[in-house]
Amino acid sequence: MLLSTIAEELHVSLPEREAEITDVAYDSRKVTPGALFCCLRGEKTDGHRFAQQAVDKGAAALIVEEKLPLDVPQLLVTDGREAMARSAACFFGHPERKMTMLAVTGTNGKTSTTYMVKAVAEEAGLKVGLIGTIHNLIGDEVVETERTTPESADLFRLLRLMYDRGVDLVVMEVSSHALSQNRVAGIRFKAALFTNLTQDHLDYHKTFEAYRAAKKKLFYQTELAIVNDDDPAAAYMTEISTPRA
Repeated sequence: MLLSTIAEELHVSLPEREAEITDVAYDSRKVTPGALFCCLRGEKTDGHRFAQQAVDKGAAALIVEEKLPLDVPQLLVTDGREAMARSAACFFGHPERKMTMLAVTGTNGKTSTTYMVKAVAEEAGLKVGLIGTIHNLIGDEVVETERTTPESADLFRLLRLMYDRGVDLVVMEVSSHALSQNRVAGIRFKAALFTNLTQDHLDYHKTFEAYRAAKKKLFYQTELAIVNDDDPAAAYMTEISTPRA
């Protein structure tokens, strides 16, 4: 895929020179020749520091939040994580648009809910892909996972695999970390389900309000919101939840 195609997807300036992109990567140790390397800023490290290593391993271009003194095309963006998600979706041919996407979020019950939905859908004759805490599944085939919701480059690679294997419906757990880090940016879900909200992950989110706000982001990306009305946060999750991509 041409880098200019990804630039157009991101609505950023076209690169000064063209490049052929063969992969999307965020770990410099796993870069392959022709990859688009995304420089992500995290809590403990900054991916911009590893851009030279990525280029040395053959990265054809970079996604950056600040221009670097390196002789490769660079796409300058304001949010590297969102840009990686949208770049990966584009590179892998937007598999999320070709399958029905269902999301489940909440503190407790996400895994159980996804398995129940999978069982019902399979009984109805659908081929189901499941993405979650224990492992990922394509039908009965296990695909191991490191995170409840994979990093976006890994997520869209998995979604492409699911599409290629004939999956009709994807049901996935979407964690608060994934939402705050824009791992599912650009995905338009057919439905999103909220289980409950209790004190959790405050080591990352710092406050309960920030944790709750991260969960709410999902409901701006769905056509249909299904909420547990017994939970005190139910009204908050659906208030002014105008769908957006």
